[in-house]
Amino acid sequence: MTTHDEKTAVATVIEDWSKAISNKNAAQVLSHLADDVVQFTLAPPLRYQGKEAEDLQGWFDTWEGPIGIESRDMRAISLASTAAEAAHIRMHLDRLARD
Repeated sequence: MTTHDEKTAVATVIEDWSKAISNKNAAQVLSHLADDVVQFTLAPPLRYQGKEAEDLQGWFDTWEGPIGIESRDMRAISLASTAAEAAHIRMHLDRLARD
């Protein structure tokens, strides 16, 4: 069973991660990822492994203004001593990319 403190801690991390994306702060986004993270994205090569594999700040810098992000339907789950949060997360880019 997931405790209230675990749910709060995980929700706080997701909120901080979301703010970092909105503010286009790659260092803050990456601070929440494991060193051996595997990510799947829409940009080729589609699969990245490790925190530094993708030039996230370079991608953020191609956009004007903040990046909109919305998290909803969050629910906490607990696996042994690890708590995790599942959510529907939608990102929307509010401005056109720079040339």
